[in-house]
Amino acid sequence: MKGVKCKVCGSPFVINKHFSLCLKHNNIRLNGNQNEPVKKTNKKNENNEFRERQRDEYGKLTCSGCGDRSDHHDVSHIIPVSIERKLENDDLNRDILCRSCHNIWEHKLEGVKKLLCYDLYLERIKQLSEFYFNRNFK
Repeated sequence: MKGVKCKVCGSPFVINKHFSLCLKHNNIRLNGNQNEPVKKTNKKNENNEFRERQRDEYGKLTCSGCGDRSDHHDVSHIIPVSIERKLENDDLNRDILCRSCHNIWEHKLEGVKKLLCYDLYLERIKQLSEFYFNRNFK
């Protein structure tokens, strides 16, 4: 990327085009640690374990957005992992949503404020990342 420099230190070795950050500052953005790269986890297993803990006594999952009960709902991140990688496996940042509510929340579509979990999610976002809350919900 000719001419693009890290917006923090001015290094010409940018690895994150979206945020214009070098490796060191991208790692700080993702996990707050300058020296260690982000540790990848087995996302599928972590989400499956979370999903199993959310099942009711009948083995059903309840969508937090609309109340629908089903065997097959998604694990949704309240704050996107692309914004706060360190919250990927934090149970406060995960919830169960049906595909329809997941799309509404993820893409902030019309009706997002009508989701049953909207106020709860705002409280969790304030608690987990004031920066993300101020940027997206004020």
